[in-house]
Amino acid sequence: DLDILMCNINVHSDECIDSIRRIKRQCPNVAVLFCSAFDAAYSVEFALRTRPRGYLCKPHRKETLIEAIHTLAEGGTYFSEKIQPWVEMGPDGPVYRGIE
Repeated sequence: DLDILMCNINVHSDECIDSIRRIKRQCPNVAVLFCSAFDAAYSVEFALRTRPRGYLCKPHRKETLIEAIHTLAEGGTYFSEKIQPWVEMGPDGPVYRGIE
């Protein structure tokens, strides 16, 4: 079984989102962690369509990545500080709240 899926997001293609949805159908308990240089609101909104458990903005320190992976492995969520104001926990996982 797949525990954590770490992927980079391409905001110009729905293929990334579709691929993650297919994987989640096969492995519904997989924790998705996006690692992306895209930290604009539209990128975060795009990624949150898959209900990931984490989104880590690049560049980041190796220790930050390790912390994010451990947090997801323990059942938690990890979102970079910069995007936390845009993320809200809904009943089915994180959702895009928007820019305040």
